[in-house]
Amino acid sequence: QNSIDPLLINVDHRDHFPKMGLDNKYVGDEYVQCSDLTIDSFLRKGAKYRLLGKTIVSETQNIPSDVAILELKENSHLYSRLCKLNPRGNCSYPGIAYLEDKLTCTDTECLVANLPLIV
Repeated sequence: QNSIDPLLINVDHRDHFPKMGLDNKYVGDEYVQCSDLTIDSFLRKGAKYRLLGKTIVSETQNIPSDVAILELKENSHLYSRLCKLNPRGNCSYPGIAYLEDKLTCTDTECLVANLPLIV
């Protein structure tokens, strides 16, 4: 319990049935389930990338064990899409980036079995 929100959630009492939205479709029905994603889904057209911060992930951060951490090489097609060179020659990463077309994997990208956290 806490003093801000005294609501207690009991997972055994939750409603397990799907909910109908306002447009007569089930809520969340248009989203792909994680189990249906392919190995290279993070390289597909329309893949969305969000910048989570400026610091490199440290080992002290609490990252689930099933999350792959992928360090991109400079020869990677994905690296060239996410890294926008500024006048000094340093990478400038956009806050949000979408892939405009499907990319081919290079090096360690081809070995990733789930959606990666990219550093």
